[in-house]
Amino acid sequence: MNDLKFKLEPEQFSPTISIPQFHGSKKRNEFRCKMKQIPANMNDATTGHKLQGMSKDVIIITSWPTGTMFKNWEYVVLSRARTISGLYLVNPIDMEKKFEPSNQLKQYLIHAKNLEQTMLQKLIQKK
Repeated sequence: MNDLKFKLEPEQFSPTISIPQFHGSKKRNEFRCKMKQIPANMNDATTGHKLQGMSKDVIIITSWPTGTMFKNWEYVVLSRARTISGLYLVNPIDMEKKFEPSNQLKQYLIHAKNLEQTMLQKLIQKK
């Protein structure tokens, strides 16, 4: 495995903080502070479910889901990175894996399509 290293430089911030004088008060006190921090979001783990709908500058994938419950999650996880340069794979994708939909998903889609057709026919008949 290549020795990939990340270089993070501390960044200076000067936010203004506004807080109410007391609970329920409309009057607010404002404070300005200076802070220096390393621009890193420490995260031990985020599931594919939690990543859905998010976009990230950097994603480091340390392991791939296993078992039948997490079929085809590779696409969901890989597509969260904004650019290919922000995507790091610790372990390669198993290219022998079949990425076809499960029989359960195929059956569900057939059922959903039939249900949709039935409902549309009922709506047409009511007119």
